[in-house]
Amino acid sequence: MALSEYVLALQHIGIPSSNLDRSSDFFLSLGFSVVQREKLPDSQKRVVFMQCSNVVLEIWEESSMQSPRSVGAIDHIALDVSDIEAAYDEALEMDLSFVDQGIQFLPFGKSGVRYFSVFGPDNVIVEYNQKLLPND
Repeated sequence: MALSEYVLALQHIGIPSSNLDRSSDFFLSLGFSVVQREKLPDSQKRVVFMQCSNVVLEIWEESSMQSPRSVGAIDHIALDVSDIEAAYDEALEMDLSFVDQGIQFLPFGKSGVRYFSVFGPDNVIVEYNQKLLPND
């Protein structure tokens, strides 16, 4: 089975920010609304998810960001998947370059998410992400 057969849709676009409040205000001014606020595990860094129509942004505080930059930064593109383990196995078979080994977990949302990320050309990160249901 091809890895693409597990993809359901674009899940979100990840954007690091040197100033989360400024970034949030900017996207609010463009018509996005805040749909979720989180803190990174074991950190005081904040994360905000914002949505406009079917477009979701994940914006997080990144203290090492140089600001201003001559070009903006998009860290990763995340894709919803129906079966994270099967998608991971397929990515292994494709011999892709992984950001981290194994399937990762973050306690975002009601039940958390499981994901893995691979490097694409120019180190663009593509994240395969499955939101967990309460009984997963």
